[in-house]
Amino acid sequence: MKFTFIIAAIAAPLELGLTYISLRRFGFIGVAWSQVITSLVALILNFFFVQIAMNQNFTAKQSSQATE
Repeated sequence: MKFTFIIAAIAAPLELGLTYISLRRFGFIGVAWSQVITSLVALILNFFFVQIAMNQNFTAKQSSQATE
C-alpha cells in the first residue's frame, strides 16, 4: 500500500509535466508519448518495489524458520 502511494506521487507530477510540455510542442501525439513514458516509469517503479517487498518477506520467513 505504501509503495502504491510512492509510485503515484512520482508518476502523477511526471505525467502532468510531460503532458503540458509535449502538448504545446507536439500536440496530441506528444501527449500519447508522454503517457507511454509515464507508464513505463510506473512499470519500472512497480518492478523495483515488488523486488523490495518480496525480499523483505523472504528474509522475514527465513529468519523465523531459523529460530524454530
